[in-house]
Amino acid sequence: MKTPLPSRAAFLAAALLGAAMAPAQETEMSVACKAPSAKARAPVLRLEGAVPLPEHAVLKITLFRSFEDYGAGQVVSSFVGVGGGAVEVKGRKFVFEPPVESPGTYKVQVVFLDEFQRPAVLDQIKKAPIRKDWKFDFYAWTDDLIPQLVPRLDEIAAFQGESLAMLKRFEDATANEAAWKVQQKDLTAAIARLMQKLERTDAKSHFPASLNQMFYTVRSVHGTSPYFHWEAGKFAGGRSYHADNQEIKSHRDEPYTFPNLRRYIEETVPMAGREMALWILKDIKRAGLVRPEAQDALKKHAQYAGLAPFVERLQTATPADLETLEKDLRGTPLNTPAPDPKKAGEKK
Repeated sequence: MKTPLPSRAAFLAAALLGAAMAPAQETEMSVACKAPSAKARAPVLRLEGAVPLPEHAVLKITLFRSFEDYGAGQVVSSFVGVGGGAVEVKGRKFVFEPPVESPGTYKVQVVFLDEFQRPAVLDQIKKAPIRKDWKFDFYAWTDDLIPQLVPRLDEIAAFQGESLAMLKRFEDATANEAAWKVQQKDLTAAIARLMQKLERTDAKSHFPASLNQMFYTVRSVHGTSPYFHWEAGKFAGGRSYHADNQEIKSHRDEPYTFPNLRRYIEETVPMAGREMALWILKDIKRAGLVRPEAQDALKKHAQYAGLAPFVERLQTATPADLETLEKDLRGTPLNTPAPDPKKAGEKK
């Protein structure tokens, strides 16, 4: 009979115990998060921690915030570092209040680094090894967030209309080279102003996938316009004089054509609808139920592109439904139509 080999973790634990000649301390940490209001002008995330570490121990804290993006036909989530700092443990407690861009889903990493510590703290730690890395997840918003997001959807639809109108102006002006030369200066200034509006809107922090898609498309037009060229009298996109006269592609690595650019902008409203659906899904995770504010938002925008196909499922969702629902929200094509109420009635 073979004796099972000890795990790598067991070897490591044995090595630490042998080196320290003392039992390891568990050093469990708890952290409570007080989320900022959606109405706060300068939002702050308050973290209150408790940990059995020596007085004046220093902890490094790093924040990561979840952002939605669009790629490969899906709405995808990723965490991006958004700052941090150091805190000192006093009475086995600490408080950290970093300014944040907005409420959201956060990951918090807390690390004990030897190089940050006073000699007296290190002397105490040598007596017994301690855990030095902790991670926490927070749905860091309050009940007032969802109502604040509702008018943003109308704002995004308005930006979409403005961006499509701007594309039409550029497309008309580039019908021939002579017309472009007459209008180039005015159009370049106009699209620069639109870029500033898209970059400065508060909606960007809550609907990053749709707003970034719109901004990158508009920026692509602005940045490529000095390199527009024509072949046989027809607009032929942009040509880079800095890269062997290669044709410039769109920011999505597709041919630089107005139909493609227009498609990117047209996708932004259903993309925002999908982001709103994901906000409501995350709020269900936070609260454990579909709160009245979320129900009101779903009723108000029941026909909003991107959100509409999922309204009924979100209205009746339970925590057990959320994993499958999130996969569908992220992976279903943006142009999926809302269910036909008449057909739904026939099935019943």
